[in-house]
Amino acid sequence: MNAPTASPRSPAAYAASSVNATFPPARQGAGPSSRSARAGDATTSATPITFVWLRHLTDPNAWASVGCVSSLGVGAVGIERLLPEGNPSFPAGFSARAWASPKFAQAVRKLNTWEPPICGPAPASGVTGAQEEQMFHPGGEALRTDGVGAEWVRYLAALHLHSARPCNHLEIDGRPLDVDAHPNARFWDSRIHWHTGVSTDRLGKPRSLTVEEASGFWGPDTQHFLTGTLVASARLTGSPACQWLLRNLATVYLLQRTLDGSTAGIFSAREVGYECLFAVACHESMEDRAMASRVVARCRSRMRNVVLPFIGQRDYVVAQIRTLPKLPAIELLLKAHGKLVQRSERGKPGEFDKMDRDQTLTEVEKLAAATGLRLVPKK
Repeated sequence: MNAPTASPRSPAAYAASSVNATFPPARQGAGPSSRSARAGDATTSATPITFVWLRHLTDPNAWASVGCVSSLGVGAVGIERLLPEGNPSFPAGFSARAWASPKFAQAVRKLNTWEPPICGPAPASGVTGAQEEQMFHPGGEALRTDGVGAEWVRYLAALHLHSARPCNHLEIDGRPLDVDAHPNARFWDSRIHWHTGVSTDRLGKPRSLTVEEASGFWGPDTQHFLTGTLVASARLTGSPACQWLLRNLATVYLLQRTLDGSTAGIFSAREVGYECLFAVACHESMEDRAMASRVVARCRSRMRNVVLPFIGQRDYVVAQIRTLPKLPAIELLLKAHGKLVQRSERGKPGEFDKMDRDQTLTEVEKLAAATGLRLVPKK
């Protein structure tokens, strides 16, 4: 994945492809696989572009450099740590070069198609199990000793997935959706809630979109709010497009994870962890600091007023909240992921699985200690 050597193409050949001073790495026609041919509501298309000032291209080497950059042939990462606590670990013998090299061409080719991305979560977020990011944080490949250029694979996959999903909502004038202008809007699956009684504001849409109309791209829903590839790409590349997509997800979060009503509900254990991870990601990586602060404040309010009281109602009474945890500590909620069972296959919805009872209570006690709660066992 190192930068390739200069291409033997002539300056004239490069000039012919630079009429608009742009170099998209891939171009799709208007066939059935093209994104532009079947774009749905709130979907978009993202393509890396290189802007060229022709007056600076005075010799063949300059033209060759432009060709190298425009074909994503130069890799570089300007950070040492992907996550606040360090970088993801990998199995012994893992080769970032071997991981990325066979994926690069396909990542470019797939970019503006409706095919699944080369890596990252599934196109439809509700797919159960076996989705990348459900267990391990992505993006660390580029920080390995042989990882130069691997960031492009993640970046292209992030652009592909999050621009194709119908979750990039805009105002009629093209501005990002203004949360404050829609106090009666509520989201489900990152779109206006299907129930007109829950969301009386329909954002001017006469009906709901279907997954088929969205070409199989959907979400993210609350139980699969997987944003690791996008956040990693924003940090690794500094891409404005990734920041735009991340901010759109922040808008979705504020309208989808509320403090009251049905959209405040907890439907699975995993969603609590993903919610907290997203809040931490916004705090650490979102350039729009005002929006990041709103996400953090909402997450903290939900932990205090919705999630922790819900946990306490099961086997404990939440007696006192001394202080809210520091933001990175809120990730400790993920330690209950997979053990804090709120829906039992054999019991009633919301009940703990009795087989996991002892282990679950231990995790709740640890969680309480880490987040400043004092829990009193029910008598």
